[in-house]
Amino acid sequence: MLITDSQRTALQTLIELTANGRALQFEHDKPKRAEELKELVARHKELGERRTEAAAVVEGHQQAIDEGVPAQEILEKGLLDGMNVIGEKFKNNEIFVPEVLIAARAMNQGVALLKPLLAEAGVKASGKVCIGTVQGDLHDIGKNLVKLMLEGKGLEVIDLGTDVAPETFVQTAIDQNCQIICCS
Repeated sequence: MLITDSQRTALQTLIELTANGRALQFEHDKPKRAEELKELVARHKELGERRTEAAAVVEGHQQAIDEGVPAQEILEKGLLDGMNVIGEKFKNNEIFVPEVLIAARAMNQGVALLKPLLAEAGVKASGKVCIGTVQGDLHDIGKNLVKLMLEGKGLEVIDLGTDVAPETFVQTAIDQNCQIICCS
């Protein structure tokens, strides 16, 4: 995958936010964590395009897991706080949809790493959502972005795919006890 400079901006922002402590401010040993994550970013910059930003996010969070930082804390103060900044930058037209998608994919890799640990710790989904593109629409880029964001916020997401009939949204919400129906 070719990553342009503009695409790199959102991902680098997510990584740097984690590294400089604005997003990943753990309650214990803050100076050590911030310094180690700054070193991770420096190593990432040296490697350039030979590795992905998602890999850097996963590596940083794996390091935090190995140090015993609770998964819930990594999720909330690392991934979610970092994505909140990405959302603000998008809202302010500082970054654009491709950058947000790449950052969301990097976040999703981090969430995938944390899911088993969150389940083991007894952390449950904060709600259930069904999502799909409406009947007649086959484009799912926006739906996929929203899905990643919802999952990152701790919601269980049932993806109905594309070209979904209205009845399917409603029936799925009833059958699966969804609190939210998302139509793209």
